[in-house]
Amino acid sequence: MFSDLLTNELGIPKDIEHELRYNCPFCEPNHDYKLYVKVSDDNTNGLWICFKCGRKGNPVSFVMEYFGVSFEEALEILEGYGYRFQNKNYIPKDDSLTDEEYLLLLLDTVGKPQMVEEREEQKLTPPPLPQGFKLLSQNLYNPEAYPFLVYCHKRGFTLNDIIRHNIGYVLDSVVNLPSGRQIRLNNHLVFLTHGDDGQYQYWNTRAIAESYIKSFNAPSSDGEYSKKNTIFNLNIACKTPQVVITEGVPDALTLGESGVGTFGKQVTDAQINLILKSVTPEQPIYVYLDKDAKNEIKKLSERLYERHKETYIVISPTDKDPNSIGKEKAWEIIKNHSVKADGVGIIKLML
Repeated sequence: MFSDLLTNELGIPKDIEHELRYNCPFCEPNHDYKLYVKVSDDNTNGLWICFKCGRKGNPVSFVMEYFGVSFEEALEILEGYGYRFQNKNYIPKDDSLTDEEYLLLLLDTVGKPQMVEEREEQKLTPPPLPQGFKLLSQNLYNPEAYPFLVYCHKRGFTLNDIIRHNIGYVLDSVVNLPSGRQIRLNNHLVFLTHGDDGQYQYWNTRAIAESYIKSFNAPSSDGEYSKKNTIFNLNIACKTPQVVITEGVPDALTLGESGVGTFGKQVTDAQINLILKSVTPEQPIYVYLDKDAKNEIKKLSERLYERHKETYIVISPTDKDPNSIGKEKAWEIIKNHSVKADGVGIIKLML
């Protein structure tokens, strides 16, 4: 949640009715709790204002200014704290944001595909691994790795998964952001994504216990692989009878060799091109995103179906993701609740 990020960065707030009050990080001196953050169930939740320096905005604009990052990078940081971006229904059209920021919030997708395509032609390098990264496979008898192994077992990640994907962990790590600020990761599993040549390209994490940051996607600089142009396990899934697209690594691992993870609901043109270049025309592609992402499922399915007629939508009868229900049940749903991603299939999805 946004309040988790603020508390982690700014300290314990004063909790007064429907407001949290923090020391403002943007003005000096900053010890008088003049930063007010709205806490409510309506569309104003998360709006903030400092009654000392006058700055104000929403969770996204706060993170953009505080960390010195772009709009998309701010969303990634907030997602790590479990913040769910609610698009245009979240922010009322008032003067809390500039016109440019407000228009960005109304966009269904953010980014410039043409720039991504150009970057794909460059020789990219992996972003640096988080400080203190260790491979689980090399620490199976190390007591500090035991909680991570227990978590893997509970989530259904096998020893074969750990070895094949070079799954690692960090105990207390600091990740440097392009802006110069830092993010701290405590007790996180680290999942590595590999290319066709088996070489590491990208990483993302998942906390194994209660944490302000539940998951985190590696920040990337120009010339580095990012979550926009990599897909977890595609190098293996493309060699199986079908490819199943999921939102995250845990779901992909649950589905075994055929599961791939896209690091979120939004799938870029570069990722779609990667998938289509990797599969054969006869190889089925299943879109199995979480049930609360109907619009994202619709858009992704339509874009895939335009170029790959063997595209199917998994219309799950449950609100739980594959990792929550387990491999056997997830594959049963794929088998019995998938429809062709044509016009009829899209209508069934939206009903």
